[in-house]
Amino acid sequence: MISPQPKLTRTFDLITCVSTLEHIADFESAVANMAHLLKPGGHLVLTCPYTEGEYVPDVYKLPGLGVNPGVTYICQSFCRANLNGWLAQYRLKILDQEYWQCFEGDFWSIGQAVNPPQQVSREQKHQLTCLLLQISSHESQ
Repeated sequence: MISPQPKLTRTFDLITCVSTLEHIADFESAVANMAHLLKPGGHLVLTCPYTEGEYVPDVYKLPGLGVNPGVTYICQSFCRANLNGWLAQYRLKILDQEYWQCFEGDFWSIGQAVNPPQQVSREQKHQLTCLLLQISSHESQ
């Protein structure tokens, strides 16, 4: 588990978290720690499995797995409710968000892979999001 307060004392202008958050059981602490380590006005680049309307604690346990059968680690798929919670709790705002369809199924790694992945709209089927988030410049916001 990640500690609620990171041991690092330095803050950063930019933090990247690419295809990692979904494998961290205590993802809330991970997001809190990343936000805590950002300088005011700093940016977080985040990519993760994502489906707009539904959080899935482990897509690898869903029927119809198209890749990596038998994996022993978790792969969460986040949703708008998770994202809205992070925005409110950690003073983050979305500067840009992309949606990608990577599989034919409703969730990450379900069904055949879409090759190459296709950038789609929020309303279309997607299993991955790419986010550019910014932390507020002021504590009170």
